Amino acid sequence: MRPAKALTVKKVFFRKGVVTFGVLITGLFSVILAILAWFGASTGNFIVMLDKTEYRRGIMLCEDGSFSKPSPRLYASSVGEIDNISYNDIDFRHVKESAGTFKDDPDFSYLAYTYYIKNAGEVPVNISYRIYITENYRNADEAIRVLLIENDEAERLFQKPDKVEWVYNGMPEAVYFIDNKTVCEDKITNFQPGEIRKFCVIIWLEGQDPDCTDEMLGGMIKLRMKFDIDEEE
Repeated sequence: MRPAKALTVKKVFFRKGVVTFGVLITGLFSVILAILAWFGASTGNFIVMLDKTEYRRGIMLCEDGSFSKPSPRLYASSVGEIDNISYNDIDFRHVKESAGTFKDDPDFSYLAYTYYIKNAGEVPVNISYRIYITENYRNADEAIRVLLIENDEAERLFQKPDKVEWVYNGMPEAVYFIDNKTVCEDKITNFQPGEIRKFCVIIWLEGQDPDCTDEMLGGMIKLRMKFDIDEEE
């Protein structure tokens, strides 16, 4: 049974939202996540791209953990309506079991994308990554939540600090964005040959957030998750 939706401060509807997801490797690789939401608009899909030169260096990506079809370019479905929800509305079990884009029913709209990276090379490498905002319209970042799940275990929730002190019900404690542009930074150390990491990225508008108001109607936000292969000094 799906948990009841959390109370919201104000109801915000984003219609025909568009999300683009891309992975680019150019001596590093980056993941682009973009949520575009406004009334009456419709376009685009997730696009995942991998630079062929870096692909040959052994860092691979795929939507399934078996890497049955690794490719320099992956595509995920676009998201339809985006409405504010809360943490407990997310179907975590099915998100983790899915490959690529997971689409929940229309009443619980959020971006959920699962993919894998693999070191198919011959030597261990260190990979640093960060998630940061590249575009923001109508202050959509004020109420956005970014949940990063690694290997189905390490779960970290990120948000921008609230303008007023607020207590959230039924949610894990969030880590604040590093700054107005950077959501988080971290590193995969000693990434061994043959090792595979799974990432689930979930993004939504948090309805309990006091900054989630009607002023965000027609808002837009783009985020990029960028992975850099740390070169030896």
